[in-house]
Amino acid sequence: MGIVTQSVRFNGHAPPLERIIEEMNRIAGLPLHVEESSAEVKGKVFDLHAKIAFNCLRSHGIEVYTYLPGSVQRVIDGAGLSGPGLAKVVEGGREPPGTQTVVLRGYSGQELSIMYAAVLALESLGGTARTPVDPKIREEFGTARSSTQLKLKAARLRLFGFFSVVMAILFFPFILAYMLIAIIIAAFGYRRRLRRE
Repeated sequence: MGIVTQSVRFNGHAPPLERIIEEMNRIAGLPLHVEESSAEVKGKVFDLHAKIAFNCLRSHGIEVYTYLPGSVQRVIDGAGLSGPGLAKVVEGGREPPGTQTVVLRGYSGQELSIMYAAVLALESLGGTARTPVDPKIREEFGTARSSTQLKLKAARLRLFGFFSVVMAILFFPFILAYMLIAIIIAAFGYRRRLRRE
């Protein structure tokens, strides 16, 4: 299972979690389940850290977080890894001064209504998404939906995932046979070249 991320940058400080939740409720029209992380989890790195899901679909939640200004660079420096290029590739290490980025993290294969509701809510609060939201997706996810609709979409995704696994298992022997034949042909070709030399 892969990770799916999206980020929304704010000039100045990002809105508080309560405001984000309020806006997500307005857009999606469904109650949310929110688990805000403790101070121990946040430590000296995170300003905001929480898990958010629709009440009706808690297994398809996302993680929402922001870094404290300069905290990622302090961690890099404290680990003795400071270098000009490292901050560019570490998440949160290249945040321009005077901005704060809200990072949304989910997983591939999940029902993404919660992710899009969060992105649209953050945009409506003045943020700019790293990857612009396609107008079709904006139209589809920018309106309220029912819990039944979400559960049906999640069930379809589960069914598609199950079907994909079954197909992979069924085709695996053919793929393996193809690879073995390709290796044998390559080995004979290499052997012929060696004889000619």
